[in-house]
Amino acid sequence: MPSPHSAGASRMGKSPIIAGILNLFWGLGYWYLGYRKVLGIPTAFFVVLTLIFYIILGYFTAGILTLIIAILLAVDGYLKGEGQKGFISVEW
Repeated sequence: MPSPHSAGASRMGKSPIIAGILNLFWGLGYWYLGYRKVLGIPTAFFVVLTLIFYIILGYFTAGILTLIIAILLAVDGYLKGEGQKGFISVEW
């Protein structure tokens, strides 16, 4: 009997671990999981905005805030890869 945590990953055919790791890099895990929109904007645009946001925040906060946001995105990507809701709104 499969565990409840693997149900979302097998249903989507994508690894939640890979989605989490890719989300460390500017939110690319959302693209990997096949989401069309993140926070109401197209995923490609979200990735570009996140990259710009990381550069600006990294400059002013010595990378600390950028690291925190990257970890939050990674956790959200992992949760979505498992089929859970996560905490950032996305659309298929």
